[in-house]
Amino acid sequence: MDKEKQKKSCANCAHYFQHYGWIAEHIQPLNCGHCLKHRVTQKEYGRCPSVYVCGSWEPEKIKLEKKNKKLKTILTEMAKKIDDIAAMLKNDNFY
Repeated sequence: MDKEKQKKSCANCAHYFQHYGWIAEHIQPLNCGHCLKHRVTQKEYGRCPSVYVCGSWEPEKIKLEKKNKKLKTILTEMAKKIDDIAAMLKNDNFY
């Protein structure tokens, strides 16, 4: 298998959803998963993750960048709410 096909596989795609299972009382990744973007046929599902690369393949880092951006937005909103609550407690003496 050449390096290009190794780089572009289901396992390192932004749309790949890894399946997990209980093994020896621990959650472990299984050697399977599915695509969130491309409808996988039953025949393809048995080989996923595979080296088959559909037209929807995107680097996994895109998923991580989107996740980090969303997390930053959520944390910023939470900080604002905490500041509002602190101001209410300070001004109204809710103690």
